[in-house]
Amino acid sequence: MSQIGHTQALYDFAVNIKPVNVVIAAAFILFAAYKVLLHPAGPAGGLTAAIETLVWMVVGLVGLAIKVYAAMGSSLAEMACGN
Repeated sequence: MSQIGHTQALYDFAVNIKPVNVVIAAAFILFAAYKVLLHPAGPAGGLTAAIETLVWMVVGLVGLAIKVYAAMGSSLAEMACGN
């Protein structure tokens, strides 16, 4: 009986997973493995560098989203004023 529930959970996971998430996760795992294996400071330094890179990429994407949102807001304000 528990096998049926387990199989259903795996099926639900496989159906609901997004391919873009798999690609992004695989890319980061490959990048982290590259950094861990070839970093001059060794595995710990490579993992640190990979995580720092991920954090700065997220910060950059959030900054870009904020700039796009601000640009849209100013464009809409100008259109509303008739300028």
